Amino acid sequence: MKRIIIGIGALLSLLLTALGLYTSIHSATLSLPIPILACLLATALPILNGLSLVPYSRPSDSKSQSKFLPNTAFIIILSLLDTILITLASTYLTPQILQCGLEKTWRSSFAAKNVKLIRGVQDSLECCGLRSTRDQAWPFPDREHGADACVVAFGRGRSCEGVWMGEERRALGLMIGVGVVCLVSKAILLLVLRYQQGGEAMGWLQQGRNRRSAPRQITGNEEANEERGERGRYLDRPRDEEEIGRGEVDVERRALIDRHGDE
Repeated sequence: MKRIIIGIGALLSLLLTALGLYTSIHSATLSLPIPILACLLATALPILNGLSLVPYSRPSDSKSQSKFLPNTAFIIILSLLDTILITLASTYLTPQILQCGLEKTWRSSFAAKNVKLIRGVQDSLECCGLRSTRDQAWPFPDREHGADACVVAFGRGRSCEGVWMGEERRALGLMIGVGVVCLVSKAILLLVLRYQQGGEAMGWLQQGRNRRSAPRQITGNEEANEERGERGRYLDRPRDEEEIGRGEVDVERRALIDRHGDE
């Protein structure tokens, strides 16, 4: 049972690590206004979640049991980081913050003539402009290009705001999913391992009781020594009684001699 739980946890950690890494790379590629902390947590927490299983993969004994409390503290810290990831991603998922962040990123990039960001978003999502195909699109308007230069050059008929917002919403949802799965898996791990280790401790206690209550097996040497001791006891008893009898006879003889002497 323990090996199955650890195996499932390790496999789940690998899947979540891949998912968190994909989400972080995808967010960077589309220049999504997602905090760097959320991307780092989404990638690192599944790895740390897998490392927390290492102490439980060792054989159960009294020494490994003493390491349970420190590892529990480590899991609690990871659970707090999971909660931070879930809260942070949920905050940026609200419609007002979501739209405001995207618009601010696009318009600041357009003001700075950031060709890499705007062109990267347009090429990745096959769109032109922010709210419309003529709204701050690349190629930037100049003497040679008009506001519709993107539509003329690439033949794209949709703006980027709706598609871009959908990609950020999906990325934030995946990050929340990673945090929730990591948090729930650690809670299940703690409950199962506490129950199992409690059962093992009761088993050790019962074994100790059985050893104390079980009759001790006497070996051949011990049995022979006991027989010799019993024989010695029985052989010594007649000698002791004979010596006592002799002593009483000597006393009587002395008493008779004394009487005759007085007469």
